[in-house]
Amino acid sequence: MLRYLAYGTSITQGACASRPGMVHTAILGRRFDRPVINLGFSGNGRMETEVVELMAELDAAVYVIDCLPNITAQEVLARTKPCIQILRKAHPQTPVLLVEDRSYADSFLISAKRERNRTSRQALWKVYEELKTAGDKYLYYLEGEQLLGDDNEAWVPACVSLLGDRDRVLRIRAAGLAQAVPGRVFRLPVDCRKHRRLVAQRD
Repeated sequence: MLRYLAYGTSITQGACASRPGMVHTAILGRRFDRPVINLGFSGNGRMETEVVELMAELDAAVYVIDCLPNITAQEVLARTKPCIQILRKAHPQTPVLLVEDRSYADSFLISAKRERNRTSRQALWKVYEELKTAGDKYLYYLEGEQLLGDDNEAWVPACVSLLGDRDRVLRIRAAGLAQAVPGRVFRLPVDCRKHRRLVAQRD
């Protein structure tokens, strides 16, 4: 069975989850009924070509690249295209999902953080458009704001604080990613409602 493979930062790794089963990749594994390979690295996940070369050796149903929180706009411009080219050489028709960073909760107050979000997203979108224009039909893009929910509690303060509902934050992220994965890649069982109830109970 082909796997859901995610490469990213401590967010992907599962930082602050109450238990391993509440990491958003684990939630997605249950939702899609698929094995998961989690290549999340705390303090790293910097879109290194060496890691992507190892990813290319693995067959997956989808490759999710979620590295923006740990790299600058300049690094995004320099590294994204080579990483996609490595995957495409080995897997020309496997979906690849590029994920934006999430807005810092205090970015509306601190201009440097707001600018960091803006420039890194702009850089990722630029490379995405270039690759799509060049003919990549299996490349997808997820905006970071879709991973935040509507109450501004899905970023570091709520996730790290002992007072915050950290698992709820991770469920929000899982829901956003689930909507972004191409529908033809993972299909829910015929009895979707029963499956969703099961997921809710296990989450």
